[in-house]
Amino acid sequence: LYRKMIPVFVSRGYRVLALDWIGFGKSDKPTDMSQHTYLKQVERLESFVSQVIPEALDEPTINLFVQDWGSLIGLRTVGDKPEWFKRVIVANGALPVFPPNVNPVTNPNIVNYNCSDNRT
Repeated sequence: LYRKMIPVFVSRGYRVLALDWIGFGKSDKPTDMSQHTYLKQVERLESFVSQVIPEALDEPTINLFVQDWGSLIGLRTVGDKPEWFKRVIVANGALPVFPPNVNPVTNPNIVNYNCSDNRT
């Protein structure tokens, strides 16, 4: 997918950076399971931006495209650091809404959490 999209954006003058997400596809897969958490992925993205695109720290320069599972990581980063981003495009992704007082990152059994809406 991206190997076909990146040249199109580059030909229009955009600087394109595509992260190789740890644990996905053919990327590295650390054996330490604590490295495979949502918050670790968010931390890696924020660290990447800070180190590789430092100009984004001063003014919004990033046109962010997020897709599928990466949308959860990218949108969390947009929420944490909105000042970095000029535009955000989401494809095949979403930002889930959880009931009040539920933190999906710290809830130990979120997979079995009943998210049905019981409001009338």
